[in-house]
Amino acid sequence: MVIHQALGRLICAYCGHCWSEWMYTAEDNCTRIRKCTRCSAEESSGPEHVWSNWSYENTGECDQVRTCSRCDSVEKRTQHDWGNWEYEKPGECGQLKTCSRCSAQNRQGPEHDSSYFSQGKCSRCGGVNPVGKQSSAAKDRDYSFDPCSEIACCGMGCEPG
Repeated sequence: MVIHQALGRLICAYCGHCWSEWMYTAEDNCTRIRKCTRCSAEESSGPEHVWSNWSYENTGECDQVRTCSRCDSVEKRTQHDWGNWEYEKPGECGQLKTCSRCSAQNRQGPEHDSSYFSQGKCSRCGGVNPVGKQSSAAKDRDYSFDPCSEIACCGMGCEPG
């Protein structure tokens, strides 16, 4: 037997191992090993969980859980069911979407729609935007319209005409 293993190690050193199939180390454990059929070398893998499907923990909440059927490990996550973006208030371009499960809200904006622009200002909120939809580079600029000034300035270097 000792000669057989020594010969096996020599062959594996030149040709590589001849691995068995992966096997779990215990019924309630997710660590797997495999052995070389020639030299008896062992290799182990990280955990290979057998996860259940994600399911919501409670009605009206967005926390989900799944469990490993072998070792009882648990993973949790939050999975909202977001609706579409909608304008938050009439006459404003801030947008809001709401989760249909837990009523959480997410806000963005202003997000000017190019269809509202006429003569350089938004007909929905009065904000100024030089061309079409607001770019991400322009998000921090002030797009408020001052009716007392001759022209509303968006901070992009425009000058009254």
